[in-house]
Parts: sequence; C-alpha cells; structure tokens
Amino acid sequence: MTRVLITGATGGLGRDAVDRALAEGWRVTATGRRGGGVLRALAAQGARTYQADLVSLPEKLVLELMDLHDVVWRCAALAAPWGARADFIEANVDMPAGLFEAAARAGVSTFAHISSPALYAGRRDVQELARAHPHTRLVIQRPRVIFGPHDQVVFPRMLNFLARHHDCLVLPNGGRALVDLVYVENVVEALILASQFNVASGSVFNISNGEPVVLRDALTTLLRVMRRKVDVLSLPYSLLRGVLAVDEWIARRTNREPSLTAHTLGAMAFDMTLDIRAAEHRLGYKPLVSMEEALRRTAKWLKRTDGLAVKVP
Repeated sequence: MTRVLITGATGGLGRDAVDRALAEGWRVTATGRRGGGVLRALAAQGARTYQADLVSLPEKLVLELMDLHDVVWRCAALAAPWGARADFIEANVDMPAGLFEAAARAGVSTFAHISSPALYAGRRDVQELARAHPHTRLVIQRPRVIFGPHDQVVFPRMLNFLARHHDCLVLPNGGRALVDLVYVENVVEALILASQFNVASGSVFNISNGEPVVLRDALTTLLRVMRRKVDVLSLPYSLLRGVLAVDEWIARRTNREPSLTAHTLGAMAFDMTLDIRAAEHRLGYKPLVSMEEALRRTAKWLKRTDGLAVKVP
C-alpha cells in the first residue's frame, strides 16, 4: 500500500488530493495550518491528520513527519495575489526546499512538488536540489490557475470584487486574453501519475486543462450558470494599471488587500498558455474533466456555498 504525506490538505488542492488518494486505497497523512472542521472531516474519511505550520515546524518534527512515507505531495503554498514578498519566498521557496531535503533524509522515494508557471519569469525553485539527493525522485508540476470546489484564490476574489462594485465586472481590454486554466481534479490526476511513472528526478511538467479559453467567455459562462447578472465594463490596461498603482499604494499603508492587484490585472490582460506535451507524453497525462464541465461544477459549488467559500480582506 502506498503511504503518502499530503501537505496543505486544508486548502483547495490539498482537500481534493486527500479524497483521491484515499479513493485509490492509499494510506494518507494530511497536514494543514488550519485545523477545526476540515481536518476532522479528513480524519473521518480515514486520513491521519496533523495540524502544523510547516514554515515554523522544527526540523526534528519535519523529519518525524516524513518518516515511513513512500510519497510526498507538496500542495502547501502561499497562493494569493497580494502579500509581503518575504512571506512568499519563505512559504514557496525556502519551505519546499527544506521539505524536500527532509524527505530525502527520511528515505522518501518520490517528492511531487506543486510549483507555479510564474517561475518562468526568472525565479528558481527546488529543481536544483534533485542533483544533491539522487535517491529521492523530485517531480515538479506547474499548474496554471487552479480552480474548482474549495478554491480560495481565484473565483472567490472575483465574487468579492463584484460585491464591492455593485455587480460590475471590470475587464482589461474587454477580457480578450487567451488563458490556460486547470480544474483541481486534473491537477490531482497529474500528482497520481507523477507518483507512479518513473520519470527522471528534477523533471518539470506544465499542467493545464489543455483547452485555452478567452477570459471573458470563461467568466461569463461561470456567472451564467450561477444565474448572476453582471455588467461587463471594458477598460484599457494602461488606464487600469494607473488606477491600481494608487490603490496598491494606499493598501500598503492601510494593511489591506486591494480589490484588484497588478498581479491579477496582468494575468487578465495578456495571453498565457502552456505547452503540456511533456506531461502527456511522459506521464500519460490527460485531463479527466473538460473545461465546460469544470466551469459548470465550479459554478454549482459556488452557488451552493453562496459564493462565500473564502472571505477576502
């Protein structure tokens, strides 16, 4: 029986990862910063649970946590469009590097690391550690904008924006950007494959739904299924960027997240698609859930939860 440690199990991706691993008959240890109902629910499903902030967890306890596991799925991350740079580096660079080194010392055979396509802009991740620890196979996956049930980043923030702006959806350049997204179940499928296929350590795979969509079409489809009537306002990117610069300046001084950040604006304004052929050919990756069905499921979940899965500050 495969023994898997899943970090970030109280987040959107982590919760689905635990569900899938248990369905596969694996022995699951699930960790998360938030305890309470989520960890209790995962324990009731059959997972062994552990509440901990892995950023501050002592090295000895991290090693004990890694012990007796065959596979680690690193789903824990600081995923947000706003925050202190030092916090992102600590949670998304330093912490996963430390986890991988602990996994190697504990004899874990495979470490699947959820990374980000943002690294194509220049920042390195834990890939260089693969050469230093050849007995633990490191597989890096870079999903593009994960969405679905329990999403705490993407669509909840859009709904929060609509609530603040009287159901007016502001899109740069009319929302004409062609973008790749990925449904959460498809990311979990990629994790399963990464744990089973004997690919070279340090391999990097882009993960998406393989169906690039026009941003405006995806958003309006989702809102239509939710039966939300909104007005769409198209504004030039340059104008919005200037307005946001002022809003972000105020936000830094009032310790609040702006309703729209430059990071999110850029993702909405410019085309970005990923080549997933390496994952298809070397992992046998094929999205299980189409974009149409993924948007429908997500919309139904958001509607059922009244769009309040997360309260954005």
